[in-house]
Amino acid sequence: MKRYLIICIFAFFLIISIVLIIWNPFEKNKFSKKIDKIAVEYVQNELKETEVDSVIVYKIDSLTALKYARLTVELLENMYNGFQEELFNEEDEHKSDVISLQLSEIESYIDEYNAQIENPETDDKKLLYYMITASYFKKGEEMPIIFLVTEDLKIYNYDIFNGE
Repeated sequence: MKRYLIICIFAFFLIISIVLIIWNPFEKNKFSKKIDKIAVEYVQNELKETEVDSVIVYKIDSLTALKYARLTVELLENMYNGFQEELFNEEDEHKSDVISLQLSEIESYIDEYNAQIENPETDDKKLLYYMITASYFKKGEEMPIIFLVTEDLKIYNYDIFNGE
């Protein structure tokens, strides 16, 4: 009788394990299909592209508050470098003043996000956003896109100047 009970318990756990192993790919596939739909929605509604051949999602990354701050600093530094180059080549004094003001504003945002990065309390565990890397094709031409989606799968309007 004990042997029968042990075999039944083993069979029960084996069946539960098999169901869990099989269930996981279905959940991932369901998530991927939702992201695919969101990517199409992003192209149509946010980018206002209506005549698109197809949309392909290449990568889904998770962003914590720390990764978000690092990404933002990288984007701001690229923007800063571009404005610096523009300032170097600008001959009009008024335009140079405007560019200088933009550079100082970008510097302050870089400092703000760097403070978040250096703060030991900045969360590096909890999911903040998904970063979707994709492309859409229009008349055979590939157009790469990157956008953010919230944890509840809503498109996030990424604004690096809002100080999140």
